Amino acid sequence: MKLVSILVKKLVKKIKNRLKAISNTIVVRLQLINLSHLDSKKVQVYYAGLVPKPKEKAYGGRVKLFYLNSRFPENSKQANIFYVVSSAPPQNCLSLIKILKKKGIKIVLNQNGVAYPAWAGTKTKKINNLLSSLIKEADFVLYQSEFCKQTADLFAFDRRDRFSITYNAVDTSIFYPKEKENPEDFNILLGGSQYEKYRIDSAIQIFNLLLKKIPNAKLTITGRIDWMGNEQHCTDVIKEKLKKLNLTEKVILRGPYSQNEAPGIYQNSDILLHTKHNDPCPTTVIEALSCGLPVVYSKSGGLPELVGETGGVGISVKNSWEKPIESSTEDWARAVLDVKNNLSTLSSGARARALSLFDIKNWISTHNKTFEKLI
Repeated sequence: MKLVSILVKKLVKKIKNRLKAISNTIVVRLQLINLSHLDSKKVQVYYAGLVPKPKEKAYGGRVKLFYLNSRFPENSKQANIFYVVSSAPPQNCLSLIKILKKKGIKIVLNQNGVAYPAWAGTKTKKINNLLSSLIKEADFVLYQSEFCKQTADLFAFDRRDRFSITYNAVDTSIFYPKEKENPEDFNILLGGSQYEKYRIDSAIQIFNLLLKKIPNAKLTITGRIDWMGNEQHCTDVIKEKLKKLNLTEKVILRGPYSQNEAPGIYQNSDILLHTKHNDPCPTTVIEALSCGLPVVYSKSGGLPELVGETGGVGISVKNSWEKPIESSTEDWARAVLDVKNNLSTLSSGARARALSLFDIKNWISTHNKTFEKLI
């Protein structure tokens, strides 16, 4: 009966998503009726209505639109720029782009990671076909890291001109170091959303081992827990695992959070544990650095570019496009202990790195220059 219940819930969710997609398509079509190219040198940007509200529990690529909209408020009537994030495109994105290009509107793509078998499996080709078309159609592409550019060249489309490497950004005046509510606890944070089970499993194993050395440690896991299209079931699986390990009181499942809530989550933590392999350019790492959190991470993907030598400790791993590579639990635990023993120095280094490389003002300035060149 439990299996039947899961299947029914998945079917209901699929129907709801389909209805939502149809609704979104109708909304976009209605917007396009009145959307016309603005014959002006003033930058006006269109986001297809995807900008999240301040209190909305948004995640992933849409968070960037929140920041960009603060400087370039969406113009749903007239625009000369259409901005799309590869990890959060609107419904029927390619059809929409073709219509907008005919109206003379320039297309700017913010390119995140691409698909490969390690995480996308049989969906790899389908996902990359869309990304390849987006990269080809764009008038300019902002790759979120060198790793994003390299993997896009390898798996999607090798673009040779009109692009830049533009890391994700953070408002360093909002995300800043602050004294914790409970200074006696050593708080470890697994940030972002949890769409891959191995990330949580690894974090729990690492944390369980660390408790022998750091009995006052606590682990907070944020975001949706859903690796199989059933959030409640996946959350229950993790809760059962914690119960068996007697960690229920030590591990907090924080769930999704809004951008307004995000700074407090980081500020009440000591380090960020980032167990994902080959992560392209995670905003959660940049936000953590800005709050003075050293990062213990898989030395793969775009993470070495973000964290560098001063923002944390990386765990060396082999590269693979076929499966996620996990280092030993002991290696991770040793790295966390190293960070704990040098917390003050690494915390300062993390904050300094965020100020120099990821401040939102520089990110906005880069976008402004790109937009102005295009129009």
